[in-house]
Amino acid sequence: QTVTITNNNYAGGGTVGFEGTVSGYSYNLTFNGDGGTASQTSLSGTGTTITLPMATYKNSYATFVGWSESATATTATWTNSMTISSATTKTLYAVWSFNSGTLQNTSTSCDSNMIDARTGVSYLTYTISGDCYMEQNLYLPTNLVLYPGDSNVTREWTTPTASLTAGDSYTEARMVTSAHTNNTYNATGGWYNYCAASAGTVCNDTTKADAVQDVCPKGWKLPTYAPQMRNVIDANRSNWKFYAGVYNSGSLQDATTLSLWWFATADSSLGQYVLLYYNGSLTYVANEKSSGYFVRCVRK
Repeated sequence: QTVTITNNNYAGGGTVGFEGTVSGYSYNLTFNGDGGTASQTSLSGTGTTITLPMATYKNSYATFVGWSESATATTATWTNSMTISSATTKTLYAVWSFNSGTLQNTSTSCDSNMIDARTGVSYLTYTISGDCYMEQNLYLPTNLVLYPGDSNVTREWTTPTASLTAGDSYTEARMVTSAHTNNTYNATGGWYNYCAASAGTVCNDTTKADAVQDVCPKGWKLPTYAPQMRNVIDANRSNWKFYAGVYNSGSLQDATTLSLWWFATADSSLGQYVLLYYNGSLTYVANEKSSGYFVRCVRK
């Protein structure tokens, strides 16, 4: 598109405007680092070919691929430049390729140490009935922003600062963080009520809802009741056993005899299925979403 604008002459000899040629189309682009930082946050002007900025991830575990209009994209639509053929206003999201060995890398083999790129914490993993599971409880610090680019969410969400020590809650995300020693079975990781475990998406006691989004890394998720947690129970893997307690009514309880992990699957409006370890055995129960339990993720 080429637009030519000439002076406008008025009686009395006055003029307004300018004379010249403007080639191209107007554009207004905003860049979202999606877990990283773009070298420029916005670009605007007129043209037909736009040189796009680069982006860097917050640590060394991911490589910038390019840009997409979708925050959940795994492939880039644009890399170094964009050609436009009409007036364009877009928000572009950085697309990341997670390096070999990170939990986000779904092509990495199981039964090895894996790194959560969001925190740098390394986890043991293993295979049960063809599915790859984290062998340790998930650790996330409070007030950490999760992005579609690095987490199992479709919009940005921040882990809560509200603590389970304040009591149970269905509607407010609450958590307590704990030890997160790399590649160690007895690292407690942290406790999450279901509003927190589901990344703020299942936060009431009136609706029965499975968790589709959660605090797991991208490419991973909360296990379903069937078949994934059923397979864990049937396998009764010794490395899954763990003694760390649960949060109920503001305090840590049963710290030497009982552990519970959240399922993605709902039992009722009040409760979600959980994996229960007690007295050396694994089984399942349905418990209230307001209490604080562990999270372990399975690869999608």
